[in-house]
Amino acid sequence: MSDCPALPSELWAHVFAFTVFRPDDGGDLWIPDPSIHNAPLLLCRVSRQWRDIALQSSELWTSLGLDITELTLADGVLDGAQRWLARSQDRPLQLSLWNDGASLAVGNSFVERILAKHLHHVETLMIRMAGGGWPLSPDGEPSRWISPPALNELPLLKAVDLRFKVKDYVIWTQPIFRARLPALRRLDMADYTMMTDVYLPLEGNLKHITHLDIATNNYQYWIFWILEQCPHLAYCRLNFRMRLPFEPREHASSRPLVLPHLRTLILYVKRITYWRDVFAVSTFSALEELKVFGAIWPLPSFIPFLLRSQCRLRALGIENANISETELIPILRALSQNLESLSLNPEYSSQPPFERLPVGDTLIHALDPRHSTDSSSVLLPRLSRIEIDGRFAGKPPWTD
Repeated sequence: MSDCPALPSELWAHVFAFTVFRPDDGGDLWIPDPSIHNAPLLLCRVSRQWRDIALQSSELWTSLGLDITELTLADGVLDGAQRWLARSQDRPLQLSLWNDGASLAVGNSFVERILAKHLHHVETLMIRMAGGGWPLSPDGEPSRWISPPALNELPLLKAVDLRFKVKDYVIWTQPIFRARLPALRRLDMADYTMMTDVYLPLEGNLKHITHLDIATNNYQYWIFWILEQCPHLAYCRLNFRMRLPFEPREHASSRPLVLPHLRTLILYVKRITYWRDVFAVSTFSALEELKVFGAIWPLPSFIPFLLRSQCRLRALGIENANISETELIPILRALSQNLESLSLNPEYSSQPPFERLPVGDTLIHALDPRHSTDSSSVLLPRLSRIEIDGRFAGKPPWTD
């Protein structure tokens, strides 16, 4: 490709900036590892002029994904990553770090030489560790930071995505979460199995969070405590993995939980039935989308929750929920003025009697305008999308 000397270098640099992969603020923070087939390395292979422009354009080097396994680091990726980030010239950084389960034999070297050095300039940080052994010190204990960085404040950090399968990886986060994080708006910790060691240092850093995605194996009152720290929460995805019995605590079960900005709530609660307590004390006046996977529905508290919140719920999704159509229809009637999208994904029994089917003749007829005498009798007049995906071994009665 021939050079175009008529165009100034500043214009080329501006065009080049659109070719670099950047994580989506509302989506996955993952960044692919560097490749000669993608920008900015690809730009450096086109011509000498493009290479010079690319190397001098700091904006092209602000996003870095790195597979920090033993083999890749041994091949000099550490040095390459160091040169890459040096070219960013202290611009806000997006870092994505992961390993595929191999032993992280040089993890401390990476932390000391790269991560700790650039943390003050990191804007989005994703760390995903699939497992494998954390490097052991000579005394057989898991290694820690060689020289813990002095992190009094990380002024730019606004999005964090941490997914660790091994609890020893919590050592990566402790120096970060103990720092002051005034810009933090998004926290994804969907694979964490720890609670107290992880979240307590975050107290005071959650007050501006708008996006929260967490999992817990611990007592439910920790969820109440975390949500109370996030008054500006707009998106919340909770994955309950608890096997422990619920222990009511005063600060969790007696105080009302008010989240006036919460628009989307997604719950995975396959192993417990305690979410009814949240609806009993909560008010989410801005709630527009609710999805619940695998829960026994808190019928006595849910409709009062809707009436108390006065929310305009537009989308409702129910999967594997233990709820009958006679119990579901009153809920839908309470949502009839606003509900536009309904998704039902029940698991049917293959043998009669079908006592608790969320979809049956009564519900189908109530949703079908052809079975209504007038438009006012239609169950959900604003419904524009409905999805029913049943998994069953036998034939549910409403298919005839």
